Amino acid sequence: MVTLHRISTLPLLQDVTFIDTPGTNAVLTNHTSKTVQLLPSADLILFVTSADRPFPDSEKQLLKSIQSYRKNIVVVINKMDILDMSGGNHGEDTKQKVVRFVTENAADLLGVNPIVIPISARDGLACKLITKSSKEEETTLWKRSNFKSLESYLQTTLTTQSKIQSKLLNPIGVAEGMLAECYHHLSTQKKELQIDVATLNLLESTMSGWTTEMMQSVDEYKEDMVGVLKKEGGRCQGLVERMSYWDQWSWFVLSSGEKFEREWNVVRSGSGGEDNHVEGKLGAIVRESFDSIATKARTQGQAVIEYLGKRPAITNQSLIGSVTAASKFEDIF
Repeated sequence: MVTLHRISTLPLLQDVTFIDTPGTNAVLTNHTSKTVQLLPSADLILFVTSADRPFPDSEKQLLKSIQSYRKNIVVVINKMDILDMSGGNHGEDTKQKVVRFVTENAADLLGVNPIVIPISARDGLACKLITKSSKEEETTLWKRSNFKSLESYLQTTLTTQSKIQSKLLNPIGVAEGMLAECYHHLSTQKKELQIDVATLNLLESTMSGWTTEMMQSVDEYKEDMVGVLKKEGGRCQGLVERMSYWDQWSWFVLSSGEKFEREWNVVRSGSGGEDNHVEGKLGAIVRESFDSIATKARTQGQAVIEYLGKRPAITNQSLIGSVTAASKFEDIF
């Protein structure tokens, strides 16, 4: 839930509206998105993290997204009081380690050394409730809460000039943030398209080589078929040469084919039992060529489908169709 706070009783905060946004680790998943939607309208961002669990991954991601809006960001470490019992001098060594950890991580995310203010809101509130305002700064509890540092920063920062400057820079920062996101998105798409182009070039080269190999195989089978026909033609020529002119005249003119049949059977039987039926030989070559080409085509098709099936996992895209198309591809053959 987003809560608006207007505090008119303090001169420092008369013209200030605090927007208390949900935390990044909230139960409702839309809380973080609501927080991000409010960022462009803010003049100053108090990024509050906790001393007991400083800078979890969700807060790091949110702070990184804020950086693109060119906003004044102050990192506030709250609940420092829970470290009082972690060592001597009210856990001062542990507190300094937490401050260094937050400062270094924020600097890595923002690209600049951030302003980090460690506080104890509970101690600061308790001090204000039990002491008079004129004496609160004198108490040890108030000094230990470090709340004065936050108040002083707000007093020197939230001036009329700074707020006007923030308002003027706000649309520029938003525009730069949007352009940065668009540039990142387009750069990602460009890389994916380059991968797609490389994939298409690879597939085109592979298919070109496969086509050349198939044509060579077809040519070889064609040569085998031509060899069978030439061999059969040679047998026919030998038969005609063995026949006398009278036999040839009887066959062609008188349609007397009895002797021709006897001679042809002699030629066919003279091949040592070899199957000399030209139809059978040609049919065997055709079947062999079909089986060979179908097997190579199936292997090529499966390789292409398998390769394309791996592409979405690499580029986080969706593939048209599915890898199960391989089974349908096999059905064609």
